[in-house]
Amino acid sequence: MAFGVKMVKLKLSGQYDIDGLFEKIKDVDFGEAGVPQVGKSSPLFKENNVIYFPKIDRNNQVWITQNKKGVFTVQRSTIIVGVKEAVKNMAKDDLLNAVTFGFAGMHSVLGGPEKQCEKAVDHVAEVIDGMGL
Repeated sequence: MAFGVKMVKLKLSGQYDIDGLFEKIKDVDFGEAGVPQVGKSSPLFKENNVIYFPKIDRNNQVWITQNKKGVFTVQRSTIIVGVKEAVKNMAKDDLLNAVTFGFAGMHSVLGGPEKQCEKAVDHVAEVIDGMGL
């Protein structure tokens, strides 16, 4: 885990890009992790696509990312894919933190949802690695 974000490198034997990997896994049953989708991690980056799963809460989502060397990583992200969602979450977080002096977000960051997301990261990585891609 780096900086509070769980990361698991995938062991893939083939060469894929985000869209190619998505095509291989889009119909796979990932159980509680949900159904994967492809999207942009930020509207500011044209080429920064990720495979993401349904959010667990406003601070926890499973992502699959690819670095410049082509290595894929399944990770817990504290950023939720989608501009509208991200802006809405920031406004709620700011309001709640102002009212509770910063304690409102502690449950999502340190509590149950984080552990659920970390388990989903492990599960998604195990399923994909088990596919022999």
